[in-house]
Amino acid sequence: MNTKVTKSWHFRFSWAGKQPRISFGAYPEIGLRDARVLRDVARALVAKGIDPRDQRRLERNAKLLAERTPS
Repeated sequence: MNTKVTKSWHFRFSWAGKQPRISFGAYPEIGLRDARVLRDVARALVAKGIDPRDQRRLERNAKLLAERTPS
């Protein structure tokens, strides 16, 4: 049996009475220092009343749109 164990960085936060989580990626591709920076950014968004999952979706969509749009 071949079992591959992966470790991932997650940030759990309170949102609308629930405890969703957002993943920052797998270790070692994302190191501890980077994971902490991403956590701090997500924590600041939550403090401003912005769901970090929605923010990530918006950023991804904007990037895709920019790639599709000819210059």
